[in-house]
Amino acid sequence: MNKETQKKLAKIFVLVDLLVQEIDYKDRVPTKETKAIHDKAKELQQMLEPILERFYDNNSVSSSTFFLILQNKFNYIFDKEYN
Repeated sequence: MNKETQKKLAKIFVLVDLLVQEIDYKDRVPTKETKAIHDKAKELQQMLEPILERFYDNNSVSSSTFFLILQNKFNYIFDKEYN
């Protein structure tokens, strides 16, 4: 897998993970549409995980730290723009 493909998959994973988190419906009853989107995003997330794990196993990069930093930056930008 080349570096461009790895970067694209990492971006997709971060966005899908954020989607799963944002649609999380702990405090409300989900609509049929919201549940379907959440389930599909979760499925995509699970499909991406093994691919990304292979990449990070080979490159000794801490994937959890990397993805957490990306998610925090993404959320910071949104919070900044909407305040």
